[in-house]
Amino acid sequence: MAEKKSFMNKFIAFMEKYFEPVAAKIEKQRHISSIKNGMIALISVLIIGSFSLIISAIGNMFPAGSVIKTFFVNHAEMLNLPFQFTFGLLSVYCAITISYSHAKQMKAPILHSIIAGVMATLVLNTKFVDGALSTAFLDSRGLFIAIFASLISVEVIALFIRKNITIRIKGLPDGIATTFEAIVPLVVILFGAVGLSVAMQSVTSGQIIPEAFTTMLAPAINSIDTPYAVFLICFFEMLFWFI
Repeated sequence: MAEKKSFMNKFIAFMEKYFEPVAAKIEKQRHISSIKNGMIALISVLIIGSFSLIISAIGNMFPAGSVIKTFFVNHAEMLNLPFQFTFGLLSVYCAITISYSHAKQMKAPILHSIIAGVMATLVLNTKFVDGALSTAFLDSRGLFIAIFASLISVEVIALFIRKNITIRIKGLPDGIATTFEAIVPLVVILFGAVGLSVAMQSVTSGQIIPEAFTTMLAPAINSIDTPYAVFLICFFEMLFWFI
């Protein structure tokens, strides 16, 4: 027992000596910090969505034909609404929280940074199918795009304001002046996102970016469905949590 304890103490000391300084530097990097803070803020949304999913699943505990089972079957769509408006729009909430966190670090206008991040996320994660707007990839499948769209949008706004590439009108109240300052970067972000989405759809025969990533990574995702891959994922998860 003493030998095991000594080994663990040596292992912890080794991790603290060689990995902790590296992890601390990575954590202080502004993009990583914004992603971390944004994801932490999403926990409340995930908890609410999880509770709603549990409530929707209660009907499965009762036998077919029972009153409670019939009630849950007949009202399945209504009971599923909380889940759809939490997990189903997870990339939108991610864009809000990360844009907010990054705007605070970059000292950019917070409100317009959030608008830019959400706008870019919506453009890149949606498309028109048979004349109707498809929002299927606004869930967790669009998180990766939402993260990068939010970070880049805030960086663009901060750059344009820092370089004075904005519309400035003297004599306006602060709130209105800030709105005019955000027009030029917002236009650039919007048309940039539209152009990127159109280019991706033309290259991939109608697939938007998260859809193309899902298709491209499908073989890799299937290949990690093994005990060894799950062990490695859990190991690295615990490792990075420790450091």
